[in-house]
Amino acid sequence: QTPATPPADGSREAAPEPKASQARHLRFRSNVTSVTSIVLAVAVFIMVNYLACRHYYVVDLSPTRFYSLTEKTRNVLAKLDAPLVITTYFAPSDLNPSRLRIEIEDLIKEYQRAGGDRIQVRNIDPALDQAQALELTNKYNFGEEENLVIFEYKDRHRYLRENVLAEYESTNAVTRPGTQPRMEAFTGEAQFTGAILALIE
Repeated sequence: QTPATPPADGSREAAPEPKASQARHLRFRSNVTSVTSIVLAVAVFIMVNYLACRHYYVVDLSPTRFYSLTEKTRNVLAKLDAPLVITTYFAPSDLNPSRLRIEIEDLIKEYQRAGGDRIQVRNIDPALDQAQALELTNKYNFGEEENLVIFEYKDRHRYLRENVLAEYESTNAVTRPGTQPRMEAFTGEAQFTGAILALIE
């Protein structure tokens, strides 16, 4: 058998790296990669939160997009040159429980975000603020069993009863006794903006 010919420069080939050494090397590289990934993830998280604090915005992910204010609404709010006071009055639950309280309160929050300091909100709870509730019912002449939203701008006001803030299925479609009609559409923004526009013009 012909012996292997040594390299021309007289050097010897490096012996293959033992398998144990290769395994340690691979583990080291894997650990470095994992640590780097964690550090990058933490850095991205911190940066996102920093930017969110400086540039706050809301993305509406609800399937019905109840609370995405239209450009028309934002233009109307931009015309306000004095504070607009929005007051909610919800009747005690034993008299007339509100069906739209959550939708109304969430919508008002969007008006606050869009209008900034020009939007002031009051929530009157008849059970806790009996004196204010009585003053309000006498001032605007409505019953204590009603649920409504009041808009006050300068020396003018308008109020909306809860039943005009949504469209419901026909009562003929209700088959079971005691069942309330199902809400088909929440029209709060259109009603709110219409009321505000009437106060401005």
